[in-house]
Amino acid sequence: MPFRPQRTSSKKNNTDPKEIDMIVMATATPDMPVAVTGSYVATQIGAENAFSYDLMAACSSFLFGMSVAAKYIESGRYKKVLLIGADKMSSIIDYKDRTTCIIFGDGAGAALFEPNYEGFGVQDELLRTDGLGRESLKIDAGGSLLPASAETVDNNQHVVFQDGKTVFKFAVTRMADVSEKILGRKQYKELLNQDLSTIINKNVLITGSEGSIGKKLTEILTAANIEVVTTDILPNSEIMDVTDIDNVRDIFTKVRPDIIVHLAGAKHAPIGEHETWETLQINAVGT
Repeated sequence: MPFRPQRTSSKKNNTDPKEIDMIVMATATPDMPVAVTGSYVATQIGAENAFSYDLMAACSSFLFGMSVAAKYIESGRYKKVLLIGADKMSSIIDYKDRTTCIIFGDGAGAALFEPNYEGFGVQDELLRTDGLGRESLKIDAGGSLLPASAETVDNNQHVVFQDGKTVFKFAVTRMADVSEKILGRKQYKELLNQDLSTIINKNVLITGSEGSIGKKLTEILTAANIEVVTTDILPNSEIMDVTDIDNVRDIFTKVRPDIIVHLAGAKHAPIGEHETWETLQINAVGT
């Protein structure tokens, strides 16, 4: 899987693999514990001058890899760093477990990091981890804590276990906290204030304002004295069903928004599986 995205990246950037200085292989499913998959990939694609290694951080591997690649470039020591993200999740998923098999799939992608002097690239970051949630998302066996054995195979302990509700709640809460902290930094506060000045005296309609993103956006705009109309069952809100075109037209006629921020959606995968038609109506037809 890692080879095709690398070839696409090299073709787009007109890069000879021999020019690559370093490869970071972000994956939760390496070919084997030893040897390093990244080194094998480097050899197979002809990146003979690159050093490489695997970065394993589950769902955050590619995100953390972006930080690593950017820092190597910023150091000035390396000019071309290839980040590859590839996971064969089908090799560690129990397809009888509907809490995981409908979420995780196989995929790969690559990005070439190079210096630039136009102000583009990775602008900032705020990364966090918390090992207290280890029991909520894990593979029990196959590591040094519980090596593979006939018993672990019989007990189906080599597949992903996830406590979906706990993981989802934790992720949404912490992502919101991190977003708030990074946007609170001085340079972003100034930028945000500049951007908000362009919509003062505008009528803003926000759908899905009770969701994590919608709620925060409503708070920010309201604090800036911008007129906001929300579409939820709340005081001072308009009740709008995004799947009902007549209802949507009535609300638009009444509110006459200058700006619409559409955040309403059905995002819970297990619910979407059981309520497929309703989810399709909300996410596709409603949008």
